[in-house]
Amino acid sequence: MVFFNAIATGAYYKIKIMEIIEGVTINQDGRIYKLPRPSRHHDLIRMIADTGGKIPVTGEQGFYSNKRRFIDRKEAKIVALKTVKKLLSEGKYDLEELYSECLW
Repeated sequence: MVFFNAIATGAYYKIKIMEIIEGVTINQDGRIYKLPRPSRHHDLIRMIADTGGKIPVTGEQGFYSNKRRFIDRKEAKIVALKTVKKLLSEGKYDLEELYSECLW
């Protein structure tokens, strides 16, 4: 929640910021690697390998949101469904987990 003061009225308002997915992440060995959209997880795996990260990349794949937190694929699907309703009609959510191809 975000609180702000409306100076003209002196009233306080509470606004809930909707969570949206901003990019892909891999959580490996306690470190979170991330790239912004429209990157895919394979782009991130390549970046980890190219920068001397542990190979093979076996960490948990997921996403990060505008709230700057790691979201696994199952929870990411729930977050995406709240904000990207049009993809429902396109049949991109038949899977149990979210993939970046479903978003961008």
